[in-house]
Amino acid sequence: MRKKIDWIALSKQVGTDGGVLESVGTQDAQRAIEILIGEENLREAVDYYIDGKPGSELVRFVLRQFHPWSAMEYCYQIYKSDENPERRMFAVELLRAVADKRALMWIYEFLADNNPQIQVLGIGILDYLNLKNLIVIEDVEEILIKAAKHSNKSVRQLAKELRKQINY
Repeated sequence: MRKKIDWIALSKQVGTDGGVLESVGTQDAQRAIEILIGEENLREAVDYYIDGKPGSELVRFVLRQFHPWSAMEYCYQIYKSDENPERRMFAVELLRAVADKRALMWIYEFLADNNPQIQVLGIGILDYLNLKNLIVIEDVEEILIKAAKHSNKSVRQLAKELRKQINY
């Protein structure tokens, strides 16, 4: 027999009051899904994708649906600490697809990375967030200024295109 969800306990765990007239937002719902799936399962999903196992594209699309913070943090942790340059790159590539505005703080590090692909993937996070209408120019002005002066031509080009799109 499957276990029923205790919605009152879940809402309290998410940080809402659990009442009938509680105030709930998208991030609360995303956090609830994250709790239901389990943070460990989400970290395993990140590893599964990064390792390129069969069905990994489904993992990417599932994570993309609700932007789990634990998956974003784990991608960043892999980027920061993994010895394998390919895993580091794939972690940023996955982050680009599952990020929300909370990942903006890491873009500066990606732009400063020695790997040109990570630099482009880093600015690519802005591209994704813009496509999903998750940012406004005020959120990313400083990043775009830095990217416009970047040594990597591809980063500069993408920053230029993004500025046009966001200001449109």
